[in-house]
Amino acid sequence: LQGHTQTLITETGYYSSRSHPVIAQNSSVLDLDMSHWSGSLAIGTAAGELIVFVLPPLDRSLEHDKNVGQRRTYVFRTDVDKETKEEDDLTEYENIREVCTLKYMDMPVNKSGKNICPKEEIRRVRVAEKMSLEDLTCFPLASISRVAWNNNLGSQLWLASGGQAGLVRIHCVAALNTLAVKEVLREGMENMQG
Repeated sequence: LQGHTQTLITETGYYSSRSHPVIAQNSSVLDLDMSHWSGSLAIGTAAGELIVFVLPPLDRSLEHDKNVGQRRTYVFRTDVDKETKEEDDLTEYENIREVCTLKYMDMPVNKSGKNICPKEEIRRVRVAEKMSLEDLTCFPLASISRVAWNNNLGSQLWLASGGQAGLVRIHCVAALNTLAVKEVLREGMENMQG
């Protein structure tokens, strides 16, 4: 049996608010990274899910935020198709790579708005019981072990993830390019020039 794990956010400075769960998963979080330009947290799980959570403004408490569930989305999730016999030892990379295929289910993160992401995927990321489980009986081929945002101005929406399969995937999460992000970017560019 696997229990849920949670990603918590806590404010450690001025406002002294308590910790709040923002994402519940059915697998462990192997890495996370914060984008200070877009105010977003990227999370890679052992089940092969890459999730982005958009943080609320610092002056707003998560305790009263009714949209916490709407602040998270998949960038992609990974399905593993196994074509194997019972006697195969799948705990070794050399064995599992021969009999498994990874399928990446990419979400449309380059656009924002209603009805862009499939409703089943929205339900899946918002309800912990519907999120993927990691398979503890074999090598964690689908696991996402590293996540990183590009912190360079002008490229701050690019998100890279690396997994146990040895693949690096790079996504432009253009849906995060909101008016507020554009304004912060403009101010940052002006400060650098002047």
